[in-house]
Amino acid sequence: MKTLNFNTYSDIELQELMAKDNPIVLKIFMHRYEEQVYQFVLKFLKSPQLAEEVTQDIFLKLWETRNSPEKIQSIAKWLYTVARNRSLNLIKQNQCRLLRENYFAMQISNELDGEDEIILRDYQNAINSLLESLPSKRKEIYMLKSISGLTNEEIALQLNISPHTVKNQLTKSYSSIKKLISYLFSLILPFLISNIH
Repeated sequence: MKTLNFNTYSDIELQELMAKDNPIVLKIFMHRYEEQVYQFVLKFLKSPQLAEEVTQDIFLKLWETRNSPEKIQSIAKWLYTVARNRSLNLIKQNQCRLLRENYFAMQISNELDGEDEIILRDYQNAINSLLESLPSKRKEIYMLKSISGLTNEEIALQLNISPHTVKNQLTKSYSSIKKLISYLFSLILPFLISNIH
């Protein structure tokens, strides 16, 4: 009996086999695309371990779509789109964590009472809301700069825009965040003063 060489199959042919719950197909897709997806995610996250986890999760999601009524037109494009979205979501989560650490880790010796906790929680929610409210492209540029540590030129190349556009969008992001922090600080200043005494 002749053994089928799935490696010679096209992506479309493999998709049809995957829809029939053939697990070998997933291994073939991973052989074809895993390293490229991993390197792509790594550029965003700067963490080999995290990039590996995200890559594995992406291929698991691919397997879970095998019976989806919406057929994937291009496996490669789908993989990179999911990889990009997953990476940006993780960057956003990490950015929120960093903001919390930077703006809420106050050196206060006494324990907070209920009112103080509400103030801090509102402060945190306001900053998180600001990040969510940024236009998608501006937010993406900001996160690539602040979390991934890319230069303006690298961001421009990755997003296929000009470095000048990157600079303008970053300036607008910094301005919005600075205004919000200044406003929130003016609100929270009485709280800080009360905890000094």
